[in-house]
Amino acid sequence: MKKKRKSLNFIIGAVLVGLMLIMVVWGWIKTPYDPNAMNTALKFARPSLAHPFGCDNFGRDVFSRILQGVGNTFIVSVGTVAIGTIVGILLGGLCGYYGGWLDEIIMRCNDVIFAFPSIFMALIVISLIGPGKYQVILALGIAFVPSFARLVRSEFMKQKNRDYCLAAELMGASSLRIMFVHILPNAFPVILSSVIIGFNNAVIAEAGLSYLGIGVQPPEASLGAMLSDAQTFLYKDPLLCIFPGVVMALMILGFALLADGVSEDK
Repeated sequence: MKKKRKSLNFIIGAVLVGLMLIMVVWGWIKTPYDPNAMNTALKFARPSLAHPFGCDNFGRDVFSRILQGVGNTFIVSVGTVAIGTIVGILLGGLCGYYGGWLDEIIMRCNDVIFAFPSIFMALIVISLIGPGKYQVILALGIAFVPSFARLVRSEFMKQKNRDYCLAAELMGASSLRIMFVHILPNAFPVILSSVIIGFNNAVIAEAGLSYLGIGVQPPEASLGAMLSDAQTFLYKDPLLCIFPGVVMALMILGFALLADGVSEDK
Protein backbone atom coordinates (compact mmCIF):
# COMPACT_ATOMS: atom_id res chain seq x y z
CA MET A 1 0.00 0.00 0.00
CA LYS A 2 2.82 2.35 0.95
CA LYS A 3 4.66 1.53 -2.29
CA LYS A 4 1.53 2.26 -4.32
CA ARG A 5 1.16 5.63 -2.57
CA LYS A 6 4.77 6.51 -3.32
CA SER A 7 4.35 5.41 -6.95
CA LEU A 8 1.28 7.62 -7.24
CA ASN A 9 3.22 10.49 -5.69
CA PHE A 10 5.97 9.96 -8.23
CA ILE A 11 3.51 9.97 -11.16
CA ILE A 12 1.69 13.10 -9.99
CA GLY A 13 4.97 14.84 -9.21
CA ALA A 14 6.42 13.90 -12.59
CA VAL A 15 3.32 15.23 -14.37
CA LEU A 16 3.44 18.54 -12.49
CA VAL A 17 7.17 18.96 -13.07
CA GLY A 18 6.64 18.00 -16.74
CA LEU A 19 4.00 20.71 -17.09
CA MET A 20 6.43 23.19 -15.57
CA LEU A 21 9.11 22.19 -18.07
CA ILE A 22 6.62 22.65 -20.90
CA MET A 23 5.93 26.18 -19.61
CA VAL A 24 9.68 26.84 -19.38
CA VAL A 25 10.31 25.73 -22.97
CA TRP A 26 7.22 27.60 -24.19
CA GLY A 27 8.43 30.77 -22.51
CA TRP A 28 11.89 30.39 -24.04
CA ILE A 29 10.60 29.77 -27.56
CA LYS A 30 7.89 32.43 -27.79
CA THR A 31 5.38 33.85 -25.34
CA PRO A 32 1.91 34.83 -26.64
CA TYR A 33 2.77 38.49 -26.02
CA ASP A 34 5.86 40.44 -25.08
CA PRO A 35 5.95 39.96 -21.28
CA ASN A 36 7.17 43.52 -20.78
CA ALA A 37 4.91 45.28 -23.32
CA MET A 38 2.56 47.77 -21.62
CA ASN A 39 -0.87 48.71 -22.91
CA THR A 40 -2.82 51.17 -20.78
CA ALA A 41 -6.04 50.28 -22.62
CA LEU A 42 -5.79 46.76 -21.13
CA LYS A 43 -5.10 47.69 -17.51
CA PHE A 44 -6.73 45.12 -15.21
CA ALA A 45 -8.34 43.39 -18.19
CA ARG A 46 -10.27 40.31 -17.10
CA PRO A 47 -9.33 36.80 -18.36
CA SER A 48 -10.43 36.21 -21.94
CA LEU A 49 -9.55 34.08 -24.95
CA ALA A 50 -6.98 36.68 -26.00
CA HIS A 51 -5.55 36.99 -22.48
CA PRO A 52 -6.30 33.75 -20.53
CA PHE A 53 -4.99 35.14 -17.22
CA GLY A 54 -5.97 38.76 -17.87
CA CYS A 55 -3.64 41.76 -17.71
CA ASP A 56 -1.92 43.51 -14.81
CA ASN A 57 -1.91 47.15 -13.69
CA PHE A 58 0.37 48.08 -16.61
CA GLY A 59 -1.68 46.23 -19.19
CA ARG A 60 0.90 43.45 -19.52
CA ASP A 61 -0.30 39.94 -20.35
CA VAL A 62 -0.18 37.96 -17.09
CA PHE A 63 0.10 34.56 -18.79
CA SER A 64 3.14 35.67 -20.79
CA ARG A 65 4.75 37.06 -17.65
CA ILE A 66 4.08 33.81 -15.78
CA LEU A 67 5.78 31.87 -18.59
CA GLN A 68 8.80 34.16 -18.31
CA GLY A 69 8.69 33.98 -14.52
CA VAL A 70 8.65 30.17 -14.49
CA GLY A 71 11.63 30.20 -16.87
CA ASN A 72 13.58 32.55 -14.58
CA THR A 73 12.71 30.43 -11.55
CA PHE A 74 13.89 27.31 -13.41
CA ILE A 75 17.22 28.95 -14.33
CA VAL A 76 17.79 30.08 -10.75
CA SER A 77 16.83 26.67 -9.35
CA VAL A 78 19.10 24.74 -11.74
CA GLY A 79 22.03 27.07 -11.08
CA THR A 80 21.50 27.00 -7.33
CA VAL A 81 21.22 23.22 -7.09
CA ALA A 82 24.17 22.73 -9.47
CA ILE A 83 26.47 24.86 -7.30
CA GLY A 84 25.20 23.33 -4.07
CA THR A 85 25.47 19.76 -5.39
CA ILE A 86 28.87 19.98 -7.09
CA VAL A 87 30.61 21.86 -4.27
CA GLY A 88 28.75 19.79 -1.67
CA ILE A 89 29.87 16.50 -3.29
CA LEU A 90 33.50 17.65 -3.45
CA LEU A 91 33.65 18.90 0.14
CA GLY A 92 31.45 16.17 1.62
CA GLY A 93 33.29 13.45 -0.29
CA LEU A 94 36.71 14.64 0.90
CA CYS A 95 35.51 14.92 4.51
CA GLY A 96 33.71 11.59 4.53
CA TYR A 97 36.51 9.63 2.89
CA TYR A 98 39.61 11.12 4.49
CA GLY A 99 38.25 12.39 7.83
CA GLY A 100 40.86 13.74 10.27
CA TRP A 101 41.87 17.40 10.38
CA LEU A 102 40.49 18.08 6.89
CA ASP A 103 37.06 16.90 7.98
CA GLU A 104 37.27 18.94 11.17
CA ILE A 105 38.16 22.21 9.43
CA ILE A 106 35.67 21.92 6.56
CA MET A 107 32.81 20.74 8.75
CA ARG A 108 33.33 23.52 11.31
CA CYS A 109 33.16 26.09 8.49
CA ASN A 110 30.15 24.20 7.16
CA ASP A 111 28.48 24.41 10.59
CA VAL A 112 28.94 28.18 10.68
CA ILE A 113 27.17 28.59 7.33
CA PHE A 114 24.55 25.97 8.23
CA ALA A 115 23.70 27.83 11.45
CA PHE A 116 22.07 30.61 9.42
CA PRO A 117 18.87 30.15 7.36
CA SER A 118 19.58 29.93 3.64
CA ILE A 119 17.53 33.07 2.94
CA PHE A 120 19.57 35.01 5.52
CA MET A 121 22.85 33.79 4.04
CA ALA A 122 21.62 34.75 0.57
CA LEU A 123 20.70 38.21 1.86
CA ILE A 124 24.24 38.67 3.19
CA VAL A 125 25.83 37.62 -0.10
CA ILE A 126 23.45 39.74 -2.20
CA SER A 127 24.11 42.77 0.02
CA LEU A 128 27.79 42.40 -0.95
CA ILE A 129 27.45 41.67 -4.69
CA GLY A 130 24.11 43.35 -5.48
CA PRO A 131 20.71 42.04 -6.63
CA GLY A 132 19.97 40.19 -9.86
CA LYS A 133 19.22 36.76 -11.28
CA TYR A 134 22.80 35.49 -11.45
CA GLN A 135 23.68 37.02 -8.10
CA VAL A 136 20.77 35.08 -6.60
CA ILE A 137 22.10 31.86 -8.16
CA LEU A 138 25.51 32.43 -6.56
CA ALA A 139 24.06 33.47 -3.20
CA LEU A 140 21.62 30.56 -2.92
CA GLY A 141 24.21 28.13 -4.28
CA ILE A 142 26.58 29.06 -1.44
CA ALA A 143 23.74 28.79 1.07
CA PHE A 144 22.80 25.31 -0.21
CA VAL A 145 26.34 23.86 -0.03
CA PRO A 146 26.28 22.89 3.70
CA SER A 147 23.21 20.66 3.47
CA PHE A 148 24.58 18.76 0.46
CA ALA A 149 28.05 18.50 2.04
CA ARG A 150 26.61 17.01 5.24
CA LEU A 151 24.57 14.45 3.30
CA VAL A 152 27.45 13.38 1.03
CA ARG A 153 29.86 13.20 3.97
CA SER A 154 27.49 10.87 5.80
CA GLU A 155 27.09 8.60 2.77
CA PHE A 156 30.82 8.45 2.06
CA MET A 157 31.57 7.57 5.69
CA LYS A 158 28.96 4.81 5.48
CA GLN A 159 30.23 3.39 2.17
CA LYS A 160 34.02 3.65 2.48
CA ASN A 161 34.38 0.64 4.82
CA ARG A 162 32.20 -1.69 2.78
CA ASP A 163 33.67 -4.72 1.05
CA TYR A 164 33.59 -3.32 -2.49
CA CYS A 165 35.67 -0.29 -1.42
CA LEU A 166 38.17 -2.41 0.49
CA ALA A 167 38.47 -4.75 -2.50
CA ALA A 168 39.08 -1.81 -4.85
CA GLU A 169 41.74 -0.48 -2.48
CA LEU A 170 43.49 -3.88 -2.35
CA MET A 171 43.50 -3.96 -6.15
CA GLY A 172 45.40 -0.67 -6.17
CA ALA A 173 42.62 1.75 -7.09
CA SER A 174 43.44 5.37 -6.26
CA SER A 175 41.50 7.30 -3.62
CA LEU A 176 39.88 9.50 -6.26
CA ARG A 177 38.78 6.45 -8.24
CA ILE A 178 37.29 4.82 -5.16
CA MET A 179 35.51 8.05 -4.23
CA PHE A 180 34.01 8.99 -7.57
CA VAL A 181 33.81 5.68 -9.47
CA HIS A 182 32.82 3.32 -6.68
CA ILE A 183 31.30 5.26 -3.77
CA LEU A 184 29.52 8.11 -5.57
CA PRO A 185 27.31 5.87 -7.79
CA ASN A 186 26.19 3.93 -4.69
CA ALA A 187 25.34 7.18 -2.92
CA PHE A 188 23.53 8.55 -5.98
CA PRO A 189 19.95 7.51 -5.00
CA VAL A 190 20.19 9.44 -1.73
CA ILE A 191 21.79 12.44 -3.46
CA LEU A 192 19.15 12.41 -6.23
CA SER A 193 16.32 12.66 -3.73
CA SER A 194 18.06 15.58 -2.01
CA VAL A 195 18.67 17.30 -5.35
CA ILE A 196 14.94 17.21 -6.11
CA ILE A 197 14.17 18.58 -2.64
CA GLY A 198 16.83 21.21 -3.35
CA PHE A 199 14.86 22.32 -6.42
CA ASN A 200 11.82 22.69 -4.20
CA ASN A 201 13.72 24.81 -1.68
CA ALA A 202 15.34 26.88 -4.45
CA VAL A 203 11.92 27.77 -5.91
CA ILE A 204 10.74 28.98 -2.50
CA ALA A 205 13.98 30.87 -1.80
CA GLU A 206 14.04 32.57 -5.21
CA ALA A 207 10.40 33.60 -4.86
CA GLY A 208 11.11 35.01 -1.40
CA LEU A 209 14.08 37.06 -2.57
CA SER A 210 12.21 38.35 -5.63
CA TYR A 211 9.24 39.19 -3.41
CA LEU A 212 11.60 41.35 -1.35
CA GLY A 213 12.84 43.03 -4.53
CA ILE A 214 16.40 41.69 -4.45
CA GLY A 215 15.97 38.70 -6.75
CA VAL A 216 15.16 38.82 -10.47
CA GLN A 217 15.08 42.50 -11.36
CA PRO A 218 12.44 44.37 -13.41
CA PRO A 219 11.44 44.41 -16.17
CA GLU A 220 12.04 40.62 -16.14
CA ALA A 221 9.18 38.67 -14.58
CA SER A 222 9.42 36.51 -11.48
CA LEU A 223 6.61 34.71 -9.68
CA GLY A 224 7.71 36.19 -6.37
CA ALA A 225 7.92 39.71 -7.77
CA MET A 226 4.50 39.30 -9.42
CA LEU A 227 3.01 38.38 -6.05
CA SER A 228 4.69 41.38 -4.46
CA ASP A 229 3.36 43.74 -7.14
CA ALA A 230 -0.12 42.21 -7.03
CA GLN A 231 -0.63 42.57 -3.27
CA THR A 232 -1.31 46.28 -3.74
CA PHE A 233 -4.30 45.37 -5.90
CA LEU A 234 -5.46 42.37 -3.88
CA TYR A 235 -8.99 43.67 -3.42
CA LYS A 236 -9.23 45.32 -6.82
CA ASP A 237 -8.08 42.30 -8.82
CA PRO A 238 -7.27 39.20 -6.69
CA LEU A 239 -6.58 37.13 -9.81
CA LEU A 240 -3.24 38.93 -10.14
CA CYS A 241 -2.18 37.09 -6.97
CA ILE A 242 -4.06 33.87 -7.56
CA PHE A 243 -2.59 32.89 -10.94
CA PRO A 244 1.15 33.20 -10.10
CA GLY A 245 0.47 31.84 -6.60
CA VAL A 246 -1.22 28.70 -7.94
CA VAL A 247 1.54 28.12 -10.50
CA MET A 248 4.19 28.44 -7.78
CA ALA A 249 2.26 26.13 -5.44
CA LEU A 250 1.92 23.46 -8.16
CA MET A 251 5.63 23.73 -8.94
CA ILE A 252 6.57 23.26 -5.29
CA LEU A 253 4.06 20.41 -4.90
CA GLY A 254 5.41 18.69 -8.01
CA PHE A 255 9.00 18.65 -6.74
CA ALA A 256 7.87 17.53 -3.26
CA LEU A 257 5.86 14.60 -4.62
CA LEU A 258 8.60 13.65 -7.07
CA ALA A 259 11.20 13.61 -4.26
CA ASP A 260 8.91 11.45 -2.14
CA GLY A 261 8.39 9.04 -5.02
CA VAL A 262 12.11 8.80 -5.79
CA SER A 263 12.98 8.11 -2.16
CA GLU A 264 11.14 4.74 -2.27
CA ASP A 265 14.12 3.16 -3.99
CA LYS A 266 16.60 4.28 -1.37
